[in-house]
Amino acid sequence: MDNAHTYLKDSIQDYVPYEKVVGYMSFIDNIIMNALDNNITIKKASVFCTPSIALEYLHLEKIKKFGTDLIEMETDAFYLMADLLEIPSITLLVVPDNSVSG
Repeated sequence: MDNAHTYLKDSIQDYVPYEKVVGYMSFIDNIIMNALDNNITIKKASVFCTPSIALEYLHLEKIKKFGTDLIEMETDAFYLMADLLEIPSITLLVVPDNSVSG
C-alpha cells in the first residue's frame, strides 16, 4: 500500500508491501513496566499503520484479515524514521474510534 517510502530503502527492490515491523520489545516492555510503576496501564496492541486514510477505508476488509487490533495512519512515518535511524521507539495511542472493532 505504501510505495512512497520505497526511496528510503537501500534499493527500490527492497520494498516489501505489508511488511510486518516488530519494535524493540525490551524497550517497549520497559516503558510499560515504568508506566505500571506509576499506576498507568498501557495495553500492547497489533497496529496496522497506513499512510493514507483513503487506503484504510478502501481496503478495510482486507486489512481486518491481518488480525490487527487497530488501524491508524498517524505513526507510519514516525516508525519508518525510527527504524531507519535504528532508534528504539514507542507510540502511545488514544483511540476514540476503531474501524477494526466497529
